[in-house]
Amino acid sequence: MTKVVLIILLVSLLANILLGLLVIARDSTSATNRLFFLLMATMSAWSFVNYLSFRNTDALFYARLVLCFAVAFACLFFFFALTFPSKKSTLSRRSFFLFIGWSLVVMALTLTPFTFRHIQTISNSSVGRPVVGPAIVLFGLTVVFYDIGGLFILARKKLLLSRI
Repeated sequence: MTKVVLIILLVSLLANILLGLLVIARDSTSATNRLFFLLMATMSAWSFVNYLSFRNTDALFYARLVLCFAVAFACLFFFFALTFPSKKSTLSRRSFFLFIGWSLVVMALTLTPFTFRHIQTISNSSVGRPVVGPAIVLFGLTVVFYDIGGLFILARKKLLLSRI
């Protein structure tokens, strides 16, 4: 079963990277295309690290890394939603650096015991359970803000386009 899961993972990683490369090759100057490529690359990294987190002796490190990539992915999705379908970013430099700065702070926190303190061993299970720290709240709020915000922005754009 483990080999099947690994094969499926590798095929999906390859498909995501190829899709990202095809989109960016079509127009590498488009901000939307560049963000889409970064989304696909980040999703691939997140998927691979998530796989490792369940199959490695250093589960705590990989569990923290999963959260780190989740913040990056959520931030990129938000930027993608703001930019799509434009060729240029519509976000001001100030807002861009504010969002990037906040994301980097939260990403750094996800790699510390403030987010996951340790992995608790569960009897009769090969997978442990992370014990969360206080920074998990910042992680959750950040990811929810980016994801819900991105979905809201895309829905609003769809509604505005359907009126035309």
